Amino acid sequence: MRRKIGLVLALWGLWFSGLATACYTVVEQNINVPAPTAHEWLFATQNLWYFNDEISPERLRSMAYYVRDRLQSPHLLAVQEVSSHDVLMQLADVIKGVGGPEYETWLIPGTDAGSMHLGVLVRRPLKVDSVSLLFQRVGTRTSVSLFQRQPLHVRLARPAMDVVVLHQRSGLGLPEKRVAQQRLQQAKLVQQWAQQRYSEGNEVLVLGDFNTHLKPDLFGQPYAVYNQYPLRNALELVAEEERFTYIYRCQRQAVDHIFMTPGLWEKTTRAAVSRGNAGRYRVLYATKGEQVVSDHDGVVAYLTITP
Repeated sequence: MRRKIGLVLALWGLWFSGLATACYTVVEQNINVPAPTAHEWLFATQNLWYFNDEISPERLRSMAYYVRDRLQSPHLLAVQEVSSHDVLMQLADVIKGVGGPEYETWLIPGTDAGSMHLGVLVRRPLKVDSVSLLFQRVGTRTSVSLFQRQPLHVRLARPAMDVVVLHQRSGLGLPEKRVAQQRLQQAKLVQQWAQQRYSEGNEVLVLGDFNTHLKPDLFGQPYAVYNQYPLRNALELVAEEERFTYIYRCQRQAVDHIFMTPGLWEKTTRAAVSRGNAGRYRVLYATKGEQVVSDHDGVVAYLTITP
């Protein structure tokens, strides 16, 4: 399996590296998100791009500096494409070793065939009450489960809220009807869950790699489902020309999002996107993630602290 993944990455690298030279939409400069003030909590999401147990110490350090500097050491960092809790704990140790904060980490393996799972890093003053997988039984009677990567549910005690980390099914296979339906079913289930929790008096924040963009086309259909009451996208607070986290065939796309319910929206002062990853495939593949750490830029939202 790992050899097969390596071959796929190599082929993608050759293809994308050729495209990158012609893409004028790529931001080559590394740009940090603004640092939070003393009265803000920073929530962030970052796809770590095949962050597996065989990564080099150099890549671990690069990712640690990225979290510390480019993402400004978020209070809660949702991550995707992580192979194990062990490697996530290693990342937390290296972050602390380079002068960053001390993180607690959680990762519960799902059923993804490529062993790419969802995780979360949390630091003080946030406090975690519980962590579990959502929708584990959905689709178990079919040959393919509805969620290969089950959403990770983090219940925070401080501040009191539900956090859901997502990695939506990719668009690989579109416009095949089966693929489109699965993506829509995932979105509807998560949206309904958020509606239910909010109706019960809970604030909900849903963040991660949604694999769906803002445009009203087939790839954007799940976004239209998520972007309904009571959820609202923090990217609304980002300048329109900066609303992208990924570059596909030279086209800027916003595929990573932070949605929240009204009580959290009222506390959100601003949002931002890091720069220096999206579209830089040549360097990403050539250095195996040691210089450019991912193919996604990170998204952050700043929430005010109430005394």
